Amino acid sequence: MRSILVRAIWKILLVCFLFAFVILFVLKWPDCQRWVHGKALEKIRLAPMSLGNTSWTIPPATTIRAYRLFDIKNYMTIMTDMKNPLMEFRETEPFLFKLAIKKNNVEWLDNNTTIHYSVERFFTRHGEYSKALLDQQGAFIDILRVMFRTKYGSVADSVFYMLGGNNAFNYSKAIDKLEGYISPMFAAISSRMQGPNRDKYGFIYRYNGTNGFNYTILTGINDLTIKGQMVDFASE
Repeated sequence: MRSILVRAIWKILLVCFLFAFVILFVLKWPDCQRWVHGKALEKIRLAPMSLGNTSWTIPPATTIRAYRLFDIKNYMTIMTDMKNPLMEFRETEPFLFKLAIKKNNVEWLDNNTTIHYSVERFFTRHGEYSKALLDQQGAFIDILRVMFRTKYGSVADSVFYMLGGNNAFNYSKAIDKLEGYISPMFAAISSRMQGPNRDKYGFIYRYNGTNGFNYTILTGINDLTIKGQMVDFASE
């Protein structure tokens, strides 16, 4: 009988405690909400000298990108068969690169409601590259040749073939297509290339450490719902 009474008392006390906690939570929730909102706003608010600006300028997140190239298996047939055969290709094994982004040339405009900046990108190999990965070879579309080809009409004149040769594909190591290579086409037009990193040509090589893009965005300093909306964009 006594044990039943003790259990009943404990249950009543527990219910009272829960009710008291709920009532206290309801009464104090507006203050808690404002405190949580203030702490969150402090972290994400994009304004000069703010914590949000520090994490925005040099993002703490790590970005890993996997780059694969398409190895054209029947490239000789494509170049010699006038019947336009279907292209047969396979993907190379992925090359992993770590991408770090930093904002430069930051300008606060319109009473800090907009911000103009450029993006600097740094690519580094991620993880250990095996010999098999580095030795991957194949016939790849020569992007530099494609870019140069657009300057001519539907039927290119002999100058194009004198500079670029007759081979539409470039057989080489896949890693060179990313980290840079020198071809006869590159040697012919390198003096007219713009921007940094002009000693060779490669997707990663050309963009590594460059301020390639310029943005103007809304800071949302007075309205977080519009933070990050793009106002203007331009490439170098």
